[in-house]
Amino acid sequence: MREIEKRTAEIILKHINNNGLTPEQLLISDLRTLNINSLNFIKIIVDIEEEFDVEFEDDKINYEMFGNITDLIGMIEELQNN
Repeated sequence: MREIEKRTAEIILKHINNNGLTPEQLLISDLRTLNINSLNFIKIIVDIEEEFDVEFEDDKINYEMFGNITDLIGMIEELQNN
């Protein structure tokens, strides 16, 4: 598991009732199946912004835009490269 995946998974696990999910299982999970509501998603985004020193545009802060954690990690990497 890459470092960015591990750190992102740890942030998400902190904000959800993970039912024993491992970071590896989380990476292949659909965000909608994790019972992440919009408030939890905002908290996750804030922690990700602080952890990775990135800033999401307001129109990107919508969990329905991300099918899974890999999509979210892709956005983090894109923000880091800009």
